Amino acid sequence: MINSNYKIIQLDEVDSTNEYAKKLVLQEDNQYKYIVIADHQTSGKGRLGRRWESRRGMGLWMSLILKPGEQQEKMVWINFAVSLTVCEALKELTGLPLELKWPNDILIHGKKICGILLETVNKNKELFLIVGIGLNINQQDFPKPLDSTATSLFIETQTVWDRAALLQRIMSKFDENSLNLNSEIITRWKSLSGMLGHRITVMKGDYTFEAMAIDIAKDGALVVERNGKAEKLYAGDVHISVN
Repeated sequence: MINSNYKIIQLDEVDSTNEYAKKLVLQEDNQYKYIVIADHQTSGKGRLGRRWESRRGMGLWMSLILKPGEQQEKMVWINFAVSLTVCEALKELTGLPLELKWPNDILIHGKKICGILLETVNKNKELFLIVGIGLNINQQDFPKPLDSTATSLFIETQTVWDRAALLQRIMSKFDENSLNLNSEIITRWKSLSGMLGHRITVMKGDYTFEAMAIDIAKDGALVVERNGKAEKLYAGDVHISVN
């Protein structure tokens, strides 16, 4: 069972579970950690303002409401712990060769199977963290041009998966990882990254450049080598370069 400290809100349809969660923070007394789950999102959100394809009943569309406290380090560790958790849970269940891409995407064979979006809300000088998770589960196909960049558990395994069982495994693993929030989370994350040691293309707005991905810093930044010098990236869209 999911930890009783969580209050689960199940919705048939919503614009975005993250948007619903943000409104919930402002309206409720927030004595619980919430899980907001929707069968369908009409305006699912990805990173950098992108739309997330959220077909009815085909995936896990959810948001967690957490209170990380004032430690900036803890915010960074939660960010990496969420994507690490989902990746580890899926690898244990499926045996698929999943990999992590900075800052928090989960890929298989270079295609995205899960995206994570973190947002914050301030209420009465208290910080709340909204963790949106979009996991593609039983989609048999994707519309163009997503078909070249997205995949699902069904596409990869030709098996229909129980969404409730996946949620249970992910949340159980997240509770386990949350008990040990420290810099070791980033070390474990790096062990599942398919990006480090490769040349990457970095897009920051209209500016694009190539670099070598060499490390993840303790503050969560992607460390790259460019023109013989190491530099940190805190934002941007990155892809492994195709030679």
